[in-house]
Amino acid sequence: MKILLNAVPFGYGPVSKILTVAKKLKAGGAELTFCGSGIAYDFMRREQVCDTVHLNLYEEEGARQLAGLSASFDYALTAMEPLFVKHLPAGVRRGYIDSLFWMWDTGHFDEFPELFQTDHYFVQNTFIAEQRSNNLPIRNPVVVGGIIDIPARQPEVKRRAVVHFGGIENIFNDSRQIRYPYRMMELLEQASWETFDEVIVVCGERFAGELRQRGYRFADRIVSLPHDEFMRLLADSALLITTPGLTTLLEAYAMGIETVFLPPQNYSQHLILNYLLELSYPVELLNWSLFDPSFRLDPDMPEKEAVMAVQSGMEAFFDDDVQTKMFLQLLHSQIHDAGIHRQIGQFQREFIHQTGTDGADRIAATVLGVRDEAAHY
Repeated sequence: MKILLNAVPFGYGPVSKILTVAKKLKAGGAELTFCGSGIAYDFMRREQVCDTVHLNLYEEEGARQLAGLSASFDYALTAMEPLFVKHLPAGVRRGYIDSLFWMWDTGHFDEFPELFQTDHYFVQNTFIAEQRSNNLPIRNPVVVGGIIDIPARQPEVKRRAVVHFGGIENIFNDSRQIRYPYRMMELLEQASWETFDEVIVVCGERFAGELRQRGYRFADRIVSLPHDEFMRLLADSALLITTPGLTTLLEAYAMGIETVFLPPQNYSQHLILNYLLELSYPVELLNWSLFDPSFRLDPDMPEKEAVMAVQSGMEAFFDDDVQTKMFLQLLHSQIHDAGIHRQIGQFQREFIHQTGTDGADRIAATVLGVRDEAAHY
């Protein structure tokens, strides 16, 4: 069975899901090719799990290229890239992995009605995703658990803290205008790290190189890692301090890594913190409304406006000494207070138990079932 893979070039969450599923499909005997652009293409090329083809769906030529490329495949699967589904020619069976199903407004599906007609719409079971999937006219929703692939937790945990910046690089932002990792590193430089033997900062390749040049004292290393290496690093670390991206959250929770969240870097991360709050997260979540009580997003606000509002809140935070001082005080207690860690740990165990971790296995079994169905007939 020949399968064409793709992921939206927005952070590493979508493409890491495709990587995880790709490993399962490969083990099941499938022949795989990944096509994509930006950081998704760079990521899969570095991972070397399958052949890679550079294809930019944000240019007219990319859509034509996809039509020709996909003709020789039995199935096409993307994580979070509606343009991939939109431009696939009729007759190619297709699946769509959606880990942010809970956050989309109706405008998203008005823009991409093709998503409702995929052969398999894989909905990752987080927050209110399953409930929403029953209320929308999706042809074939398949609700799955967390789409993650993690190593076993190491028996000897090191006194290591990992700082992780996720969701920073994406197709919608000019990377030269991104301020978050630089300002956050300046704040983290002021934090107390004396309880750790080692602090490692993990981010994308370009930012890792630029941050290293700035010479932050608190960070023993600033690196960009292949996914498996990042997972192995986490597996024997004591604490993860991360932007609230959903994939890293699920990976850390499944491994039992105590996790502290930095303020959100984008709209989806803002919503993730809001949902965790609704689930009675046991300690204060460092969202923009905590630092600025006037910060509010109307529930009916269109997504594009909400994205800009979160960006404005983030900029105001970094320019406000009172807000940043409050952040450092709260961060200190969440990093060093053992009682807080116990509360967070209990929440994490309950959350991952409810979400499940079978996503990659179920997606691979469903896709490979297309092959088995064809062989039967």
